[in-house]
Amino acid sequence: METRFVRYAKYEVMKLDDIDRYLSDEQKEQLYDIIGTIQVGRLGIRKPACNSYVVVNEDMPYAEQVWKLIEEGEKDVLTKTY
Repeated sequence: METRFVRYAKYEVMKLDDIDRYLSDEQKEQLYDIIGTIQVGRLGIRKPACNSYVVVNEDMPYAEQVWKLIEEGEKDVLTKTY
């Protein structure tokens, strides 16, 4: 049985320049408090406080190629026998 790759929103990414430009000092403080709460929660279940990701803006000309690479990588993970 073949598993079909489905694109879906799994992450929310905010550009740091946008945070600085558009949020008030109070909003920035609230955002960083929320991020800190999430980090503490992750540590509480023995996960790293945060992960690192590669982010590609979908309006870049190479974005579709990146999606295809991700899809191929996911197929490899799903079909691997452990």
